[in-house]
Amino acid sequence: MIRGWAFLVLLLAVLVPAVERVLVADVIPALDERLAGLQDWRPPSVVRVLDRHGAPLDEFSLVRRVWVPLDALPDAVWQAVVASEDSRYFEHVGVDPVGILRAAWVNLQAGRIVEGGSTLTQQLVKNLVVGSERSYGRKLEEALLAWRLDRTLGKRRVLELYLNYVYLGSGNYGVEAAARDYFGHPAAALDAAEAALLAGLIPAPSAYSPRRNPVLAASRRGMVLDRMVTTGVLDAASAAAAKEEPVDPPRRETGREVGTAYITAVRREVRRLLGDQLPFEVGLTVHTPYDPALQAIAEEAVRKAAAAVERRQGPRRSGRVLAKGAAVDAFLAEGRGLPRAGDELVRPSAGACFPAVHLEGDALRAGPFRYRMVGEAWRGPVWDPDDEAPRRTLGQALERGELLEVCLRADGLVEPAPRPWAEGAAVVLDTETAEVVALVGGRQVALEGFLRATQARRQAGSSFKPYVYATALAAGRGLLDTVVDAPIALPSGNGGTWSPQNYSGGFRGALPLRSAFAASLNTVAVRLILSTGAQRVATLAQRAGIRSTLRVDPTLALGSSEVTVLEHTAALAGIVRGGVPRAPVFVRALEDMLGRPVGTAGARVNLPGVDLVLPGEPGVRFLEAGAAWETVELMLATVQEGTGRAARRADEERGGKTGTSSDYTDAWFVGFTPTHTLSVWLGQDSNQTLGPGETGGRAALPAWIQIADALPPGPASLPRPPEVVPVPSADRWLSVRPSHVGRDVLVVPGLSPRVPLPAFPTPVPAACPPVAAEEGAP
Repeated sequence: MIRGWAFLVLLLAVLVPAVERVLVADVIPALDERLAGLQDWRPPSVVRVLDRHGAPLDEFSLVRRVWVPLDALPDAVWQAVVASEDSRYFEHVGVDPVGILRAAWVNLQAGRIVEGGSTLTQQLVKNLVVGSERSYGRKLEEALLAWRLDRTLGKRRVLELYLNYVYLGSGNYGVEAAARDYFGHPAAALDAAEAALLAGLIPAPSAYSPRRNPVLAASRRGMVLDRMVTTGVLDAASAAAAKEEPVDPPRRETGREVGTAYITAVRREVRRLLGDQLPFEVGLTVHTPYDPALQAIAEEAVRKAAAAVERRQGPRRSGRVLAKGAAVDAFLAEGRGLPRAGDELVRPSAGACFPAVHLEGDALRAGPFRYRMVGEAWRGPVWDPDDEAPRRTLGQALERGELLEVCLRADGLVEPAPRPWAEGAAVVLDTETAEVVALVGGRQVALEGFLRATQARRQAGSSFKPYVYATALAAGRGLLDTVVDAPIALPSGNGGTWSPQNYSGGFRGALPLRSAFAASLNTVAVRLILSTGAQRVATLAQRAGIRSTLRVDPTLALGSSEVTVLEHTAALAGIVRGGVPRAPVFVRALEDMLGRPVGTAGARVNLPGVDLVLPGEPGVRFLEAGAAWETVELMLATVQEGTGRAARRADEERGGKTGTSSDYTDAWFVGFTPTHTLSVWLGQDSNQTLGPGETGGRAALPAWIQIADALPPGPASLPRPPEVVPVPSADRWLSVRPSHVGRDVLVVPGLSPRVPLPAFPTPVPAACPPVAAEEGAP
């Protein structure tokens, strides 16, 4: 017996060091290699977006997760999870032998693997390292890795990872995302009842969902509360009170009424700058300059302006005319859009909208019911791109058998159903910083939808003229120069000629450069671009911030090229800023998931592997400060005496430029106040006309004024640069470059020997799109 024990001791003395050497030399390094990176690992998290006041604006993610440190959580949160999922968590070494034996016995009785007996640490290892395959080999590997993870990270770090990783239903990963979704507040504010409900979701998040199964969720919560009492972390009275709390999670918002366009722009900017994965891996918080109050006003202003165009121009026709006889009878028998009682068609109630067919006079019919069109609508205009002046009324335009969507009024008459067809966009940015404070992408924009402010390229019309005049001023022209508005004819490239006209149809002869700009005289702009060259104008515009491809021919003077609202606004702001460009800024600052600053506008991003400077840094000057200010003076004249007079305010300097493309297809007003630069565009997605008379001054300017009037209070005027001096003019003081004081240069290419024309003026391509003569004052 003694010899047997001696042999056993000797054997252990030999084997234990050998096993230890194997563990140290092979097993532990292999385990550590598998677990490498978990020490500092953070699971992908949501990207949080905040407005200029620090209030939440948006969250977007690959998965909905918000990292939260364990120290920021109430003890009840981790206590509920431990009591529910692993009551011996602080006693075992990452693997619980008691749990394993229990699971083995259950599996042996069942004849298959039905229970894992996993600890929290093993669950984490299964999800992050080894996968979910059910086999004894995988369980052994999982147990070894859990043991090592427990040794290397410690209990609190493992628990922190688990609480941020675990899936809790309804797309929520981690306790922070779940707390915000189910209770409407952060996890730091969770009480025992809420913590128990979240812990109860872990085994079966869908089955115990408080939204789908509130009764079952409450029952499961009660079980967790009882376990918390059993483990000694909660007293019986508190548990009983917690069980009485209702299970009534708030409904999720199905959509936003304001700001979807801006949110979409920010999401795309974050992905453009940092890619599709990194923002979520870092769990970024994005600080933006978004102004929610101004955004709401801007959206309303664009909607009102578009609706006003539709009121002036009238409803759109359906374009569908039924053949006489059988087709009309079939339509009436179908009763499309009408209510039914069984098989019988029922007369609709007031406010209902439905298609009706025009019969004769002002009579329409839907099903068996006859209606008359309200008089003002019948005699009012109808939008028809094929109509020429004089415009037809709805009554004159409708054909017999034509379908029209109508709405029933309380007096029994019908009127055309509201069918929006005009669209719009707007951008407001802080001139000094280039921060985009509001952005309207359309009358109604879905999240991640089409943004007309950033994606639609539209002819700028005469709103492009500031770049033409700025180029001329940079080339030596002066604000006090005299120019001539007279007929001009250029080769069109197809054997014909191109003769730009003014909106008024007439010509004014010799007049000051400032007055020519204010009145938006087209012949003057064309002569200026001939004298400077279209390429120089295009280069200046692109250095200012226009990113779209520009036509390099004389029609560029009248805005034949397409630009986006955002780039047009940013480039104009560069002129107002004194000739220094800045890229539009949607991101003020960035923080990682732990709240550490990792980037600010105009500075380098402090993230591993990222070589990026956030937009906001001043670019290379594209226009000398004196010439830039004289261009500003021209735009001030537009508001003081020209096509933008409606925007004039006695207590604030404002400037800008109207723009209208051919056939009234695009209507613009781009302009500035002492603090902001803003642009409004109206048009149709189909590139069809808005209708006769819908100029920039009539269609777009009212929305611009509404937005500008809502801007925060600021200085009354813009600061003059030292490169200019004040001089008196007919009605006000102007600031011009000293070298141009006293000059009176006649700028008439082709007429004045002081400004010679090229021997062969640049021909206008045969395929050149037409551009409208700019409007006069509204």
